Amino acid sequence: MKIFSLVLIIIFCQQLSLGQQPKNIRSVLWKIQYPGARHTSYLLGTDHSFGQEWTNKFLIVKGLIATSDIFYSETGNSTAEDSILYSANLPPKRFSDFFGKYSDRIDSFFLSYLNAPFKPSVLINEMDNLNRQRMFIIAFCSIVEKKYKEELLGIPVSKDFEKDAYEIMFSMDRVLELFADSSKVKIRGLDDQRYNKQHIVDNGSADTALIQFVNRIITFKSGNISSEILKSQERYKRYYDGLLNMDYFKAGRSEIDWPTNVARNRRWAKLLLENLKNQNCFIAVGLGHLFLNNRYGLLDLLQRSGFKIAPVSLDSKINEAEAI
Repeated sequence: MKIFSLVLIIIFCQQLSLGQQPKNIRSVLWKIQYPGARHTSYLLGTDHSFGQEWTNKFLIVKGLIATSDIFYSETGNSTAEDSILYSANLPPKRFSDFFGKYSDRIDSFFLSYLNAPFKPSVLINEMDNLNRQRMFIIAFCSIVEKKYKEELLGIPVSKDFEKDAYEIMFSMDRVLELFADSSKVKIRGLDDQRYNKQHIVDNGSADTALIQFVNRIITFKSGNISSEILKSQERYKRYYDGLLNMDYFKAGRSEIDWPTNVARNRRWAKLLLENLKNQNCFIAVGLGHLFLNNRYGLLDLLQRSGFKIAPVSLDSKINEAEAI
């Protein structure tokens, strides 16, 4: 493991020396430093529809994790376990309770498009508690989101559901967390127990997201491409090259999800302030948390707390990047 980490550090140093010129690149990876402090931390905006293929493309990310003191993610190990223990004691629901009028469409989609060997409804309805149901719905959503990304980028979609499902379920966040664990880096969660209970278990955000992705893929395959699909396509393309699509962060005040984004960002910034000045931290959170309306994003909050932030280029196509 030490030899592997050393190789990653060498690769990281090579890429960093090249990647910092020219400056002001809108990257998904940012350096965070407090004036006068000796420690340097990094924040990565993750995209849940990318996984191992992306992290293998940009080895600088793993190099930085391997040399950090603390790895921060949204849930980490402990808070994820909190929500699991909470929901394990709740009674199960019917598939139709989760997806309503879209239940048959989701079943049909998995059978015909993803070549799944089962109907999701049968699997969900046979489960004996809400926790298992929620975990599988999150997995289903991850699988479909990745297929949506592949469609928009023109990547061939495999029809071997059983072969691909296990790897697909490991989103970038989970891949990075597993790497941090294998590198013996301390892992800390940013979310609290109450939020995980309400958002992940009680509210079930993955339910709505799964319906959305299934409907968008069906729409895309039919040739009826909406402006929303085009925006998704551009975001995926930019992220594939390690770059931000800044339109993704623009929202009117009335459109901002305050409990999901602003409240969490403020909590995270407060937690991070305790260690950013005296530890080398690596922070991996969803892309939408970086810059929120240029005011409420995690990087915005840290900058107003006195930290210097600077993008670290992951992309060689410098002429395609825009200045901050």
